[in-house]
Amino acid sequence: MSKKEANEIKAAEHFARQGNPVQDVLSWLHQAHHGTLSTLNVKEETAGFPLGSIVPFALDKQGRPFIFIANIAAHTHNLTKNNKASLFIHNDKADGDPQKTWRASIIGTFSKLVSNQEEATPTHCEYIEEEEQEELLARYIERVPKAKSYAKTHGFHFWRLNDIKSIRYIAGFGRICWIPGEEYTENILREPL
Repeated sequence: MSKKEANEIKAAEHFARQGNPVQDVLSWLHQAHHGTLSTLNVKEETAGFPLGSIVPFALDKQGRPFIFIANIAAHTHNLTKNNKASLFIHNDKADGDPQKTWRASIIGTFSKLVSNQEEATPTHCEYIEEEEQEELLARYIERVPKAKSYAKTHGFHFWRLNDIKSIRYIAGFGRICWIPGEEYTENILREPL
């Protein structure tokens, strides 16, 4: 990387940090009701390559995105084998050049949420109480009203982005930075949703 490129990156981060990137991302997660989930493919011909899927999502009271996906979905198979993934959100209401508006990639690991302790034994599973399961369903139904019927078909389960490693924040041209996952988590946990 040239010195000029390094200076441009530093300037973009400085400009981004003049605002509040963590609060921006939380606001964007409230505005966007779907995003692109990218998982690492396990299908033999394309193993290890990213696979993108449009998914609706909601937020738990700690500001962590969660999705409701079917057992038969390719991205579910991928998460079961390797739970590293990203959720990309963007301003889908913007006109003109999409690079002039906000977008973010939330990168981390997902966990399948189960309210039956016997199901919590496989890799990448987390046991949650029935009350939390009901709360998540209520939050999800606010965004996706038909979700209640999904659970009756194809074995739908909640998967939550539990461990946010990093967020790629872009608030338009020249306002770009990486947000460490703990910076997002610590700031959001101060004021639960």
